[in-house]
Amino acid sequence: MKDSKTQHKHGRVLLPLSLQAALLVIIVFGTATWILIWRVSIRVSDELLSQIEIRGSELVSQMAEACKKPLAAGDLAFVESMASEAGKGESVILATIITNIDLYTSKREKAKGITDIGTYVGHSDTEKIGKSYELPEGLKESDVAKDVVVLNLADGSRRIRFRKPMIFSYKGKNRIVGASEIILDLDEIREALRIVRTDITVYGTLSAIVSALGIIILLTFILRPIRTLVEAMSRIQEGDFKLQVIARDPSEVGVLTRSFNRMAAELDKLQAKAVAQQLMKKELDIAETIQNRLLPAKLPEIPGLELAARYEAAKEVGGDYYDIFQIDDHKWAMVIGDVSGKGIPGSLVMSITRSILRSNAEGSRTPADVLIRTNRILYDDIPAGLFVTLALAYYDEKKCTFSFASAGHNPVLIRRNDKIHEMKLSGLPLGADNTGIFDRIIEEGTLTLKNDDFILMYTDGITEAMNSSKDLFGLDRLKEAVTSYREGPIVNFPVTLMRRVDDFRNGEAVSDDLTFIAIRCLLS
Repeated sequence: MKDSKTQHKHGRVLLPLSLQAALLVIIVFGTATWILIWRVSIRVSDELLSQIEIRGSELVSQMAEACKKPLAAGDLAFVESMASEAGKGESVILATIITNIDLYTSKREKAKGITDIGTYVGHSDTEKIGKSYELPEGLKESDVAKDVVVLNLADGSRRIRFRKPMIFSYKGKNRIVGASEIILDLDEIREALRIVRTDITVYGTLSAIVSALGIIILLTFILRPIRTLVEAMSRIQEGDFKLQVIARDPSEVGVLTRSFNRMAAELDKLQAKAVAQQLMKKELDIAETIQNRLLPAKLPEIPGLELAARYEAAKEVGGDYYDIFQIDDHKWAMVIGDVSGKGIPGSLVMSITRSILRSNAEGSRTPADVLIRTNRILYDDIPAGLFVTLALAYYDEKKCTFSFASAGHNPVLIRRNDKIHEMKLSGLPLGADNTGIFDRIIEEGTLTLKNDDFILMYTDGITEAMNSSKDLFGLDRLKEAVTSYREGPIVNFPVTLMRRVDDFRNGEAVSDDLTFIAIRCLLS
């Protein structure tokens, strides 16, 4: 009963679709309104600023044209009256006439100081007449000569300053006798924008609310069949897979209802399949654990050698394996193999092969003898079509030698004095023949080790790693990786090699198991 109540609680609709649609409408209208406000504000601001610039430019030009002759003639009373009248205009903060030469000026006028460079000879504030020019607030010295400059004041308000030089012809040359300036207030732009924004916001909000209410009312009726399906889903959660909902609606809701009925009929089958998959996953996890335990938990410490190894399965379990174990007091066996099958079949064959090979490995037998005995037993124990390629090496501590034999496996790579040699030995895969051909063609090779020799035993998952263009990593890239690895302990080599392979694959999925054993000789 408790579980049933919990399921009903979980099946409860916390946010009805009608409310979601209403919220979406509000969000869309709100976003559209904000965009509209932004666009209209820019347009209105640009239009008003353009009109103010036209008006200011005309006004300052008229002042300059009217005052240049009187200023040149010394008629300062007229100049003062022009600045005073201009300062009374709408939105005009300041109107000034500035002189910057002493043309036609008497000594008495000079004594008043009105001929100094940058002296006010006309000002909307009469107390400023005769005083030196002052930079308006917000104007930089570098911007004084500009015709139009927007001034940003400390209190956040904005003004715009217009300047027009007054050019007068004197003795055949054009002379700048002064300049006219006016400063206009831009607060009217701010007020106009406020009105526009308020109107758009109010009407946009009202439209969003009305639309949202309409959608809620409309969807309340339309979504009744959907609510029936929601209730049916709650019963499905309780395990009532035989539930069928009557589908009379000819619209998409009716199609959805019929699909729901088919889904309910299939859920029982799907549940059974899900249980089976879970069991299979559990079995694969167990198989993976068993296979990992068959691999060496820790590489042994062998006098005169440095060892490193890597195993990566393409699936949960794989058909590759490697092994390093001691045969007698001074001999060690090193094995790497690749089963033709993948997944669980491959892992089972790998486990059988490992057991048979270990039971036949003795100090008095050569690698070739061990492989011959292993093949005879394995042939009868694995299904037709499955086989194992395998390389077996014996290391003799006393003689400092490696003895190799191969059952159709990749050649062992040996780096000596910056050159790569391939130990190619003939042999058939284990489990592929029981007619005696395996015994006759298998070869064995021996290598006397030298200091800094580097030996790599690997499976074809390395060389056959592919990128998205289906190019193979190949033996040449593998040789180059072995040749270039000179510094650092050998335990770092697997990381270096796998990074090269991963970079080459560039995200392409692994198609085969990747396994290798790296050996470096450190002989005194």
